[in-house]
Amino acid sequence: PTVADAIAQYLKNVAGTGIFVAILLPMGMVAREKERGTAAFVLTKPISRAAFLGAKLVALLALLGVGVLLAAIVTYIYTAILFQPVAVGGFIGCTLLILLSLVAYGLLTFLGSTLVRSQLAAVGIGLAAWVLISIIGISPRAAQFTPAGLLEPANALAQGTTPDHLLLS
Repeated sequence: PTVADAIAQYLKNVAGTGIFVAILLPMGMVAREKERGTAAFVLTKPISRAAFLGAKLVALLALLGVGVLLAAIVTYIYTAILFQPVAVGGFIGCTLLILLSLVAYGLLTFLGSTLVRSQLAAVGIGLAAWVLISIIGISPRAAQFTPAGLLEPANALAQGTTPDHLLLS
């Protein structure tokens, strides 16, 4: 095992498994409240729809951010202990790209949650978006413009090399 293996495992665990967390987490944020009628109750108060959705969005971003941050801290520590420390700046860049990728999937499911009344339909929209993005990602030229296309540059940043298709000027 090498540092490259540890980073590859980090990407696989956080970005790979994290996609499902990013899809399942927001599935009921709005849809569940519409189902139960609590959204209508809250919106009868002097609160705007934008504030209601904004609060939900901030909560989603905070949860994803804290989860990825904790995973990054643990990964950095065990990689430094077991192998050697990687460049902090590159690892932070890697983690931010992973977070951006997960946020994209989370936002698609959040959008589904605002459009439908059922949590199941919201997660269906999120999964359909993930499948569509995966199909688009079959083409290497198109893959670099998808959320999944951020993982290759994330790997390069964590290993201290310059990513091929990100503009870093």
